[in-house]
Amino acid sequence: MAFGNAITEFTQLAIGAYGYIVAVNLTSLNMVTVEMVQAQTDAQTTLPPITSEISLSELLGYVADVDAPDLAFAYDEGSICYIFLKTTVYPYTSNTRISLTGLRNPQLMIADSDLIDFPVTYIPIVQQYMLELAYESVVGKVPYRIRFSIEQKEQEIEDGL
Repeated sequence: MAFGNAITEFTQLAIGAYGYIVAVNLTSLNMVTVEMVQAQTDAQTTLPPITSEISLSELLGYVADVDAPDLAFAYDEGSICYIFLKTTVYPYTSNTRISLTGLRNPQLMIADSDLIDFPVTYIPIVQQYMLELAYESVVGKVPYRIRFSIEQKEQEIEDGL
């Protein structure tokens, strides 16, 4: 599977002597935050991710700054992620790819065919809820160990563990 999306899929917002900025529209994904941006060079080398967001005004200055970092990003909460890429490291070609990681708002479940997304840390409690529903519908009662496990996992979530 290919790493991320080709940089050419996104609109170039600014082009300068030392780099360019692309705008990635995340509106349809209901993003809350962008926590990490990572890029893969034309030579198929994946460099370490960037996890610190900067201001948009600072990012816009990078296109004309010889000392600009290779990669940087600014996020307009809920809609656009602006990503600066240094041209000498990340040329604007279909071989240069980017990947974003972040948090998004939950999606409404409308039909049985809808998919649901939730943090990986919640998978154990969702599994316990499914067991609880299965026991209630098939056996008519839920074993204590399942109810106790659910209570423990709910408490861990409330405590932020």
